[in-house]
Amino acid sequence: SQNPSVGRTSREVDSNRPRLVNLNQDPLFSECLVFYINEGVTLIGSDPNGDIVLSGSDIMPRHAVLTYSSGMYHGSSNSSSSSNHHGNS
Repeated sequence: SQNPSVGRTSREVDSNRPRLVNLNQDPLFSECLVFYINEGVTLIGSDPNGDIVLSGSDIMPRHAVLTYSSGMYHGSSNSSSSSNHHGNS
């Protein structure tokens, strides 16, 4: 699978690429991580072989799947129904 770029600070964000950005109650810790999304399928969860690896007691190995193709997003998770979003961020 294709691995998204990880770990760029928000000051270096390429606003033309689709991405996920972390949020935190403390503004000093928000927008510290940027995960760029490539064309195709992105696996998100605690599985170390996933594309975006998250940690935490509530994170499942395959927590969510994000598909990006031709400017369209399709996301699904183990705990909610799928949804479609259109746009670059």
